[in-house]
Amino acid sequence: MLKVYFTPGTRAGRVVWLLEELGLDYDVDILPFTKEGLKSPEHRSRHALGRVPVLEDGDISIFEGFYTKISPCPAFFLLIS
Repeated sequence: MLKVYFTPGTRAGRVVWLLEELGLDYDVDILPFTKEGLKSPEHRSRHALGRVPVLEDGDISIFEGFYTKISPCPAFFLLIS
């Protein structure tokens, strides 16, 4: 199952919107837009700079904006294979 680390009012909303449009199952972990939320050691283990969005699929973690939007698309995997 996909998991999105998300902060309301940021560009991370685009990833959630895409997952909804694609009808994919996912979980959302909402992080507060504070130093304690984004710069915590736990979140920095996902993204070294403490940014959102972070998209996880099992052991794979994607955190650059462009890739978080195209990776859930099945056509993307056809293009890179």
